[in-house]
Amino acid sequence: MVHHIRQFFRQANETVFVLFGEGSWRLRHHEQVILNAGINNCEPEAQRLLQQQLLRGFFIEKTNSKINVLRFRDPLEEVRLSAPEFQDMWFRVALLVNGKREISNVNIYRGLIFSFETRSPKKVYRRADLKVLSVKIDDGAKSLTKAIDRAEHGSS
Repeated sequence: MVHHIRQFFRQANETVFVLFGEGSWRLRHHEQVILNAGINNCEPEAQRLLQQQLLRGFFIEKTNSKINVLRFRDPLEEVRLSAPEFQDMWFRVALLVNGKREISNVNIYRGLIFSFETRSPKKVYRRADLKVLSVKIDDGAKSLTKAIDRAEHGSS
């Protein structure tokens, strides 16, 4: 019974986010391109587990127009990456968006796909011509998330 009540409130909360444009239950094309670029940069077993994570139920919280956080509905222990490098891994994805170079970030946190960042708001990507130029692993210091954290809490 408690599980059903929690599920009801979670779905109600998600619905409010969707109604106000701050969330969705599915990935847009550009979001899938960015996530796949990061995932495809991993070794095959990690790719398999990360792709399985995307097949599970999740909600994408978009309370910031450029930072998107995946909220998985169920525990994903069987598809969680346990290697130390996946405890806080950042991929910097260089894209060509309608001929303009842009960097996006993908974060794997505690073995799960946690978030992805874009430099432009979602409206820029509608019907955009996208091409992945390169992907590299980074420490996240240049991410928008870290910049916001530094601005709110001081440098660390």
